[in-house]
Amino acid sequence: MIWMLHIHTTLPRAIVALSCDGTLIHFLSNEEQQEHASFLHEAINQLLNTSGLSPKEIKVVGATSGPGSYSGIRVGLSAAKGLCYGLKIPLVTFNTLDTLAYSFYEQFPDEAGVVCPMIDARRMEVFTAIYGHGQNLLLDACALEIDADSYNSLIAYGVSAFIGSGAPKVFNMFQKDAPLFEKQVEISPQSLVALTNQKYQLKKFDDVTASDAIYLKPVYFAAKKS
Repeated sequence: MIWMLHIHTTLPRAIVALSCDGTLIHFLSNEEQQEHASFLHEAINQLLNTSGLSPKEIKVVGATSGPGSYSGIRVGLSAAKGLCYGLKIPLVTFNTLDTLAYSFYEQFPDEAGVVCPMIDARRMEVFTAIYGHGQNLLLDACALEIDADSYNSLIAYGVSAFIGSGAPKVFNMFQKDAPLFEKQVEISPQSLVALTNQKYQLKKFDDVTASDAIYLKPVYFAAKKS
């Protein structure tokens, strides 16, 4: 049996899941973004205890590596790397936007057109990419400021749905024209399992020490006031 651990902390809803041979067994989620760090390790311990497993029985760890929350990316990726390094097991990572698009096609197969997932990046910026049928990547992940020019460029790809936390910025500016997808789309634990298992079967492993976070734009830290 191949037990896998799945970590997603890059968005406001964090997920930690456990699967066996590609089937989701248990998962825990946290809706408080500021508490992802304290949630993560407790959730891992709880899942292992519930399943009667020791850490040594985990054969691979999969994790979203961004874009998204800077602190969330660091929390999840650091934990995944630490586990893989300590247990000497493979690490697989995947782009948050890929995972969001996969979840969309998984949850709404009848809506499987060209989809544009968007993650809020503050002000009028979003992290985005465009996916066609079968999750074919049409536009690489990028940081984008939403205005008339960028909107027209996105629409030129034949986008049939904008999804994710950044999508309201498009709707607010172009309500009459924007392809509106009213149902909420969130990353599912099943999508984390599927993407991890796919990469595991293909042996597409990341270098535990060299694997980088996907920020898409510079990281700035505010100086503490004395």
